[in-house]
Amino acid sequence: ITALYDRYATHIWEFDKYHLYTADAGVMVHPVGRSAHIELGYLIGQGKHTYVLFDGPIPDNERWEVMYRFVTGVFYDLPSLLEVLKCAP
Repeated sequence: ITALYDRYATHIWEFDKYHLYTADAGVMVHPVGRSAHIELGYLIGQGKHTYVLFDGPIPDNERWEVMYRFVTGVFYDLPSLLEVLKCAP
């Protein structure tokens, strides 16, 4: 807990939060780290357009998340995402 609130962690947190706050939209590209889902949720909470890009189809035996329904769009290939982003408000 101490490390989470030390000056270095606070600097990184403030930097990331500022850029999330000023972003127009967000794209989470899989594979992701642990904090990516929290950051995406922060953007969703701000009412911003959010997108998820997987690095390919989800295997049939892998667990998938229904909470991705909160995002603006889910994609499995970069060209499809880029096409939508060109048209995004």
